[in-house]
Amino acid sequence: MPLDDNWNWIHDLPDWELPEELEGPTRTTANNIAIKLLSCGFLGLDINVLIGNYISETALFNIWYSTNAKSSTTPLICSASSA
Repeated sequence: MPLDDNWNWIHDLPDWELPEELEGPTRTTANNIAIKLLSCGFLGLDINVLIGNYISETALFNIWYSTNAKSSTTPLICSASSA
């Protein structure tokens, strides 16, 4: 499938390596960023709540996926539309 002309700029981006600070403590970069943000003293409590919501919703999705979608023989798009 050819790329749309609007996405050709993506080939001009420089190579990027993940900073060492974001390689742990989990295997997921997004979770590592969330943990770093929670440890930041400059963010307000409302931002901490949003980050906590992100972490808990990600965990709930992973539980759902590992118990339902991953073991299903029905394609994911069909099981999501029937829910």
